[in-house]
Amino acid sequence: MAFRLASPLAADAGRRAAREAVGAAVPAIELVDSRTGWSFDAPLAVADNSLDAGIVLGSDVDPAGIALGDESVTLRVDGSPVDSGVGADVLGNPLAALTWLADAVDGLAAGALVTTGSLTEPFPVDAGETVTASFASLGDVTLRVE
Repeated sequence: MAFRLASPLAADAGRRAAREAVGAAVPAIELVDSRTGWSFDAPLAVADNSLDAGIVLGSDVDPAGIALGDESVTLRVDGSPVDSGVGADVLGNPLAALTWLADAVDGLAAGALVTTGSLTEPFPVDAGETVTASFASLGDVTLRVE
């Protein structure tokens, strides 16, 4: 999942301030790739731009009333489930990832779009396949690989 900030988030913010700064929760599929193969450690992953190859976003959702740590997702390839997870799979709560980042970069500006980290394991897909991430409260986001 990703968050779009409605207001700035200070470096030393706690989880409550992070929740208040979030204007929208967004269903997302993170695209990962590695120029070094799939055997790597943390320093190599960082040197490879954290394996970032892109992101596919769904529609913004008002996070009010959503228990983000309990928000579940099922990842499907061509309709078949391949993995699932919950928000708590990211540092215990996706807001913890948001506060960590705000602290690491000395605060985040209003309007920032921040991904929280993966709720599922990365899963390889091939040309012609369709990937859908179905979130319990945030809805679906779909990617067709060409």
